[in-house]
Amino acid sequence: MHIVSRIRASIVFKWLNKNFKGLVLDCGCGSGLFALTLAMKNRDVSVIAIDISVSDIRKAKFYSDKLKLNEEVSFMIADVTHLPFRGSVFDGVLFLEVLEHIQDDEKAVEELGEVLKENAFLILSTPSEYFPYDPRLFEHVRKGYTIDQLKKLLSSNSIRITDYGYYVKFFGKIAMRLTDTTINRIVREHMYLLGLIFPLAYLISKLDFFLPHAKGLELIVRAIKSCR
Repeated sequence: MHIVSRIRASIVFKWLNKNFKGLVLDCGCGSGLFALTLAMKNRDVSVIAIDISVSDIRKAKFYSDKLKLNEEVSFMIADVTHLPFRGSVFDGVLFLEVLEHIQDDEKAVEELGEVLKENAFLILSTPSEYFPYDPRLFEHVRKGYTIDQLKKLLSSNSIRITDYGYYVKFFGKIAMRLTDTTINRIVREHMYLLGLIFPLAYLISKLDFFLPHAKGLELIVRAIKSCR
């Protein structure tokens, strides 16, 4: 797991109610990391996880088989701009690091708004306006979002932001550079170092807690579906 994914996961699972029960859509699930972790952490949750990548869905199903989570998690190939669900059926949606890849982001959010139940949650993460890299390097169609842009985009579909935050701030950037440099230059020759450096880098990233007003490279929001 990349250090940024680990930081993101800590926020997501802090926000998720441990007593939550219901059906969750993991939209743009990749190889299934969050869907499978959620199912392991909370056996009262059922997850439908979708992605447009055939290879990622194949990997996710492989991991699901190994973890014996096929009853809790269903993986399928689908496009968020043309969801194969009808009606308000989901109690929550995870939409992590996906929106910046979608040309028609308004259509994607509209589709999510249609399948969320009233008072259901949405957790969405995306690069922020402070993301410094060329978006084309990551197959992004835009650089990043401001919180005001996300508020406008979500509110037009009756989704109201209740909490938000930046991550990968000063210490998170140090942690990211530390792990990236280590992986590229050292770990290939000394794999055992990864087990030492990754936990250290994660602890360093947690120091961003003491910078509550600082901006970061990434933006994450928690929202609920309001009645129309």
